[in-house]
Amino acid sequence: MATLGERIKEFRKSKHLTQRDLGNKVHLSPQVISNYERGYSTPSADDMKNIASALEVSLSDLYAEKNSSLSSHKYYDLTEKDEHDIGVQVDRMLAGLSSDAETNYYGEPMSSEDKEKMRVAMVAALQAAQIEAKKKFTPKKYRKDKE
Repeated sequence: MATLGERIKEFRKSKHLTQRDLGNKVHLSPQVISNYERGYSTPSADDMKNIASALEVSLSDLYAEKNSSLSSHKYYDLTEKDEHDIGVQVDRMLAGLSSDAETNYYGEPMSSEDKEKMRVAMVAALQAAQIEAKKKFTPKKYRKDKE
């Protein structure tokens, strides 16, 4: 089983990017990329979104135990419907925020950039939770067929 860092490295190499190239695309140092790839540190949800975007892969591909785009799909990969449902769920959560909840710690209204960051973090968290739920709750008889 490949670790998250190994998957980042594999996707990075498949795009013929150096750690410096990837770091420049996501505004991180090559050392930070190296730490992620070696498992010394874990990327934040925001960094994961940026890395996935820079590598032109989905977050579920990065979180999957094997690269979905480089091998067959696994039972726990997020489907298009899963991705859509997560988007709808995040939209509902964001729409449900009251005007009081839309202020940050300094009492100022959230900027559109802050709202987008919140959206990205929520999507990444829900995607990771959905993948873990599929791994945990998919009956074993369905796991073998697609592993």
